[in-house]
Amino acid sequence: MKLLYIINVEKRIGNFSLSSRLAAHSLGMEVHLAGYWSDYEDRGFLKREEEKYHVRIHQCHIFRKPYDVRNLRGYREVCEIIRREKIDMIHCNTPIGGVIGRLAGKKCGVKKVIYQAHGFHFYKGAPIWNWLIYYPVEKWLARFTDVLITINKEDYGLAIKKIHLRNNGKTVYIPGVGIDLSQYGPGDTEKETNHIVFVSVGELNKNKNHEVVLSALGRLKRKDIHYVLCGTGGLYKRLKILTQRLGLEKQVHFLGFRKDITDILKGADGFILSSFREGLSRSLMEAMACGLPCIVSDIRGNRDLIEHHSGGYRCPCSRPEKFAEALEKIADSKGLADQMREHNLRNISQYDIKAIAGKLKKIYQSERN
Repeated sequence: MKLLYIINVEKRIGNFSLSSRLAAHSLGMEVHLAGYWSDYEDRGFLKREEEKYHVRIHQCHIFRKPYDVRNLRGYREVCEIIRREKIDMIHCNTPIGGVIGRLAGKKCGVKKVIYQAHGFHFYKGAPIWNWLIYYPVEKWLARFTDVLITINKEDYGLAIKKIHLRNNGKTVYIPGVGIDLSQYGPGDTEKETNHIVFVSVGELNKNKNHEVVLSALGRLKRKDIHYVLCGTGGLYKRLKILTQRLGLEKQVHFLGFRKDITDILKGADGFILSSFREGLSRSLMEAMACGLPCIVSDIRGNRDLIEHHSGGYRCPCSRPEKFAEALEKIADSKGLADQMREHNLRNISQYDIKAIAGKLKKIYQSERN
């Protein structure tokens, strides 16, 4: 039996598809990965990736922006793969991959189509425009979907009430794609300096809402609290200007794109995720797996992961004074930070890659019968 796993843009095979690959291989399924591989011209490298992970890689023009006309080409390429390889089951991910995968599955008569939603664009508090555009599209595509996987509890409750799949298909809650906990763990809690370091990981864009953290630091006027941002994006200059205006140049550190995120997390004292919207943040799970107290925005996904007062603090997205209060509480109490550290290390076990792969295996097994 052949499984086609559809993603968007990837540089190389990473952990995003790992739980799916483990589940499919355990059932003896042949795994095909379709996406836009930025290293596709290096055929020697991708050939080694195929051999290493026992998969087939296919280059398709699938991009994140909904109105990118190249996605039409991606749709045709996915249809061609389905026909040529005689694909039996599709597992598509993310909004664009989900649209292309389900339309191609319908066009080519694929018997089983699974869509894993990594956070609906329509949700409680979302702009009305999102409900007017994305909700009707999802309801329509549900007619070509046999299994809908949601990765947070709010989306699951919404899907159960409002989205009906073909042939009475099932909606399932699976908390993310999983992380390999063996790669993480707490760092050395005994520090040589008096600096308290908080880390954020992700693109520097409007959704990540870094401004609220900078405003919180500006309120505190404490030189011992440092903020490290890992990532690149269009708001870099704006955030730098705000940092200078608040007099935080010596406390806020822009590290850009990093490959050593785990090491950075292990050297930190806390983690911050202040986004307006998340599905179920992998970076937040990684921080929990490193035993970090976490200060997060009080939104879906984050509520699933962080228990308020136990694993950290959940703060309203637009309330810098609440983020400032949370920063100070963690910075001023090592005992509190240690309690939160232990809580997150215990809580993250349910998101281990093996547990997630086991849940996917049951779905694949059920759908192929």
